[in-house]
Amino acid sequence: MQVDWKIYILPGRVDSIADSGLHAFLLAHPQAPVRLSAAALRRLDARLIEYLIAVAREWANRGTAFVLCDLAPPQAKILTLIGVTQALLPWQEAGA
Repeated sequence: MQVDWKIYILPGRVDSIADSGLHAFLLAHPQAPVRLSAAALRRLDARLIEYLIAVAREWANRGTAFVLCDLAPPQAKILTLIGVTQALLPWQEAGA
């Protein structure tokens, strides 16, 4: 069975979650499986990570797929170093 993922490409920098369009995208697709592509993302800050963990938890509570994908290796390393597990925030490194 093929999953009909809704895909959002995060901008290079997310200074404001509302201004980036991410929040509006998620509100528009509350029941859909979501993939957030971090291919262009240059900076992964604590506020964004906290927001994504909260969103991942909400999607998991609904039984709906959610993943942060296309993370650059340095960003994936940051998530690992600060203890962000797959249970907290499903994520995939670029090329994985």
